[in-house]
Amino acid sequence: MKPMSKPLNVTLMIIGWALSLLPIAFLTFVFIVGGGRDREIAPLLMIPAMLPSLLSWIIALRVVYKLWQAIQPGKPRTTPDMAIAFLFIPFFNVYWNFQALWGLSKDYNQYVASRQMAAPAVPEMLALAICILVLCSAIPFAGVPFLLVNAVLVTLFVAYCINGYNAIVKQEPKVN
Repeated sequence: MKPMSKPLNVTLMIIGWALSLLPIAFLTFVFIVGGGRDREIAPLLMIPAMLPSLLSWIIALRVVYKLWQAIQPGKPRTTPDMAIAFLFIPFFNVYWNFQALWGLSKDYNQYVASRQMAAPAVPEMLALAICILVLCSAIPFAGVPFLLVNAVLVTLFVAYCINGYNAIVKQEPKVN
């Protein structure tokens, strides 16, 4: 396993969020203030406006996958493949989000503690807050503020996960 670059991943996530923020804010404004046809078209344009944020989510999923992969020797609650794949199952993903993120933080912290590794903790309450805000952000238009807060929290969570992953990689035995 090779270490991950925190500056690169976090910067790319911020770029993805930023490129979506302006069009989303504009469309929300049009929806609130506009009338007639403008108000009707704004919701339809919201999904294309969110496309740049996919970069951020892809990076986040990749980091989560790699951290699940790194803690597999500790017998965690799931495999990296299941952790990510089950997030794409409609309705079930509402439950699975808690397992994939909050469960990751719990299993990672337990893995590090059981092996007495010098590795930073991944905040469990941060992961729980992200899971709850994902639910809140699903509310049409009213969920936009939750989505914005969640973008910041997910970026922080990814930074913590990269720190943890890199600490595990640094301490793993070298195979010749």
